[in-house]
Amino acid sequence: MEFFKNLSARDKKISMYLIGILLVIVVYAFAFNPLMDRYSAQKATQDDLQRQVDQLTEINDNLDKYKSDTAKLNNELSTFMEGFKPDLKEEDSIVFAKGLEDNTAVDISSMAINERFFVYTMGTESAEVTTEPGEPIPAGTLLIPETLYAAPTTIELEGTYEQIKKLLSKINLDVNKKAITNFSLGYNSSNGKLFGSVTMNNYFLTDSDKIYEAPELKKIQIGLSDIFGTIDFASSNEDSE
Repeated sequence: MEFFKNLSARDKKISMYLIGILLVIVVYAFAFNPLMDRYSAQKATQDDLQRQVDQLTEINDNLDKYKSDTAKLNNELSTFMEGFKPDLKEEDSIVFAKGLEDNTAVDISSMAINERFFVYTMGTESAEVTTEPGEPIPAGTLLIPETLYAAPTTIELEGTYEQIKKLLSKINLDVNKKAITNFSLGYNSSNGKLFGSVTMNNYFLTDSDKIYEAPELKKIQIGLSDIFGTIDFASSNEDSE
């Protein structure tokens, strides 16, 4: 205090100004600045909470629509999933080809059933799956749950234009999902018919809630008493008499 008593009025005024400036700096550094930092953090939190409130309000306002849309999508998904069997065997392809022949009158001379292959997985084990799309699945391989596979089949055929057009329509509209991946035709001038091949993917989706049902195979009589049709039973009976 003695120091201030010895100062002139001008110096005292300057000293007071300096002390005031120092107080402002100290208050700003140790009080105002931390307070503003806390305010900024709280403001950011408040803005984030407000955005969440706005989103929840919007969801609540449209809740009935969301429920209706969800039910519609679930119904569409369920209908779509009905188009996939939980598995496909060779006999499924054979029975399908026989049905094509019976329903279209196309002559199927041969068919080739290729190895099934992996397409996509939707299951909980998807993160652990190392199989690549299109990779063949050897016979006896354990199938991944909730996974889409394809079973390729190629058929060699011959028929009229209308018959083959009907056959292609049957493949595309079949209840079990299929896709034609290759199609080639030629013209047989000797009989006026078309001939060629159709390759298709037959899709199936593994589903633990479904049980694979083998196709119903009609009984086929094997062997004939006279495979060449040379025996005349009527004349034989007359001779014996």
